Amino acid sequence: MKRVISLILSLIIIVCIFASCSKSESVTFYYPVSDNAQYLDPQIADSTAERIISANCFEGLVRLDENGDIQPGAAEKTDVSSDGLTYTFTLRPDAKWHVTKTAQKKLGDKLGENFAPSVTANDFVFALRRVVDPTTQSPDASLFNSIKNASKITDGQMNPQELGVRAVSDTVLEITLEYADSDLLYALTRPAAMPCNETFFNACSGRYGLALEYMLCNGPFFVYTFSEDAYVLITSNDDYKGENEVSPDNVYIYLNCDEETASQKIKGEKYDGGFVSAQTFNRQLNNEKKFMSTAFSDTVWAYCFNLNDSYIKNESIRTAFTYAYDPSVIKPDSAYFEKTSRISSTYMTPSYEFTPKMNEYSETKASELYNLGLKNAELDSAAVTVLTTEDFAPQVKLQIQKWQKALGTDVKIKTDTLENVTAQVKNGSYQIAFCPVSYSSNKVYAMLGGFTSESSSNLMGYKSESYDALFDSVRTANGAQAKIEIYKQLEQKLIDDCVLLPVLTQNSYFVLNSSVSGIYALSQSEVYFINGKIKQ
Repeated sequence: MKRVISLILSLIIIVCIFASCSKSESVTFYYPVSDNAQYLDPQIADSTAERIISANCFEGLVRLDENGDIQPGAAEKTDVSSDGLTYTFTLRPDAKWHVTKTAQKKLGDKLGENFAPSVTANDFVFALRRVVDPTTQSPDASLFNSIKNASKITDGQMNPQELGVRAVSDTVLEITLEYADSDLLYALTRPAAMPCNETFFNACSGRYGLALEYMLCNGPFFVYTFSEDAYVLITSNDDYKGENEVSPDNVYIYLNCDEETASQKIKGEKYDGGFVSAQTFNRQLNNEKKFMSTAFSDTVWAYCFNLNDSYIKNESIRTAFTYAYDPSVIKPDSAYFEKTSRISSTYMTPSYEFTPKMNEYSETKASELYNLGLKNAELDSAAVTVLTTEDFAPQVKLQIQKWQKALGTDVKIKTDTLENVTAQVKNGSYQIAFCPVSYSSNKVYAMLGGFTSESSSNLMGYKSESYDALFDSVRTANGAQAKIEIYKQLEQKLIDDCVLLPVLTQNSYFVLNSSVSGIYALSQSEVYFINGKIKQ
């Protein structure tokens, strides 16, 4: 009897040992972002936080790998017609929605028998119709202009039901284009193209994505906790079926983190990584061997003109400031600039070779235009304030002296922290600001799209029908070189219309603790956690 008991106990111990070996320790990551997440509805995701959450909690037809290459997503197969006008996607038959217990409790009765957990072609049809529907006000609607009837629908001339998308079957989706578009697959990786289940959406009664009970995810993670203004906890989705297994168990995404505090917590290893500016990187993290960093040339420091300001909106006055701009006041040999910045007269980062033509320094021309502007505005004189950070104040003061001399007007400087300067520019509380203009995407099209009249990223209040029309022509351009030529024209127009004066190109840095692997970033709003691991 004792031998039997001893044998049973031994078996129990062996089973426990194998059970503990088969389950790895729980892996949780902590990641800060500088802005907030108000809506967890992918079709209207706009902030960095909203885009990161959407990219990890949803999966589109295709997805991006760590090299930025297109990979299968919810669709296991993609076929393109020889003329490039018809895309046919075959969905994974095992793709499923993850319905949380919170959502089931809140919406169970409303979902009824019409709700099916499978992700179907109809979910993508409904999502894309929502994107181009003008009532949705999706910030990325223009990315899908090549789809048949998309532009007319966005302009209110046609019904969203007439969009060139259709479900051939539950697992086959067909998208018809008006013209060949080499960027379509990239657009389909963006949050706006994530699937949306119509039955679930209607059950939310207009509150889709506003709280946990109104969320439905099909990606590697699902939203477990949504603490508004504080953090979002995303947890690995057991219902997810994709090319890769989900490595982390949890990711805490902390919201509204100021850069100084975030960098300190990265340095103290309370956060596993994040994006920081060149200034912060060089001050705090550059010489730390326990971190890995990737540089992104995604920031341009420029004099930005607020076209909503009653004084600056006068084109003659604005142009006068550009003629009185002297680039020689920026000293590239100064220790600070040498470490953080590169002199540049281009808005775009170096994705193509182009230097726009700037107005050459001329006190005479500046004075003539300034006086003309005052006359047209029926003003005898006016004062302007230039907003900037404390780091750049010495250089900006040198430029202000040039403006005062050429224009004979009172120009003051106002300094603040980088976070406060950025916030004031976003709120439109400035006249001229020497500030960073960062990109939320690594695509030139998206960068320049931030200056279209209806773009939510248009912080300068720039509205130009000719710019909008030129931007729209990119989608129909024949070939990569033709698109680049339009990009050059767009960039030159921003300079000609005195929307901004580019001065310095600067990196931001994606920093990771050296014990972390697999988390990858393609831009500040494209950070993916699916492959994240802790090195042993």
